[in-house]
Amino acid sequence: MKAKVLLLMCVALVACLVTLGTASYQPNRTTWEYKILPDPHEAELNKLGAEGWELAGVKDYPYSLNGMAFLKRPK
Repeated sequence: MKAKVLLLMCVALVACLVTLGTASYQPNRTTWEYKILPDPHEAELNKLGAEGWELAGVKDYPYSLNGMAFLKRPK
């Protein structure tokens, strides 16, 4: 009988530790801010790159000289 009670207490303790461990665990997540740059030019992109912006994507319009650049950087 004592062995069953001890086993039950151990199981309850492990369950509590697992629950506390997973509830308090939050992975380090980077939050981002975004910028859309219409008709980007190299000088603008270089300046924004120096400010920490990273080119995330480009949209090019067929039959047009214009496009868009999508940038992101950590907040």
